[in-house]
Amino acid sequence: MPGASVLGTERKDLLAQVWPTWAVCGLYALGTAPTSEDTRLHTELCTIFGTELPLVLLEAQPDRMHWSVWHRAESTWTPGRIDVRPDPTEQVVLKTAMESASYTDELDSMERRDAQRQLHSLTAERRSVAALHERLVEACAYMERLRHDPTAYDALTLRHLATAVAHRRSATSDARATDDACMDALLATFLASSSKNLHTLHDPPPRVK
Repeated sequence: MPGASVLGTERKDLLAQVWPTWAVCGLYALGTAPTSEDTRLHTELCTIFGTELPLVLLEAQPDRMHWSVWHRAESTWTPGRIDVRPDPTEQVVLKTAMESASYTDELDSMERRDAQRQLHSLTAERRSVAALHERLVEACAYMERLRHDPTAYDALTLRHLATAVAHRRSATSDARATDDACMDALLATFLASSSKNLHTLHDPPPRVK
């Protein structure tokens, strides 16, 4: 329909204005096979951008992410599988993100979801704080050792520490802003770790003769 085409063009232009340096690579969802909702959103997204985009389904474990990249030909979905192994620091984020997603997906009401999300968030925060504390202790121990032992000098380690300190965010008294910033950081790290092989997602699966 002409109206849908115009609406899709307007949405595409709006996305380009808001995120001029970003490109849409596909639609992400959790699961092992496309659902009716996945199909509906995928169709709408393809209409907006005027091109066929892959539907990426993620079944993640703490030590490995299992991708199922689905390409649609008319009404038939064809899967292709990609395995991505995250590094140890990314495994913490993956585990937290997937546990949060599984909790909220299994609950049947917004009130119960909110309550479970808050309870689970406390557990995730304690685990994250413990991991952060361990890394800070190691960093402080290294700096103290460097003060007394010049042979401990390592340019790469110091550069990583300097970058972490230089990009430290200022404290805020707004609790909601702090929660949003924390979730943004988790999501950014999660997407970065899960997007290493995005260049392969547009490759159509081999046809079986």
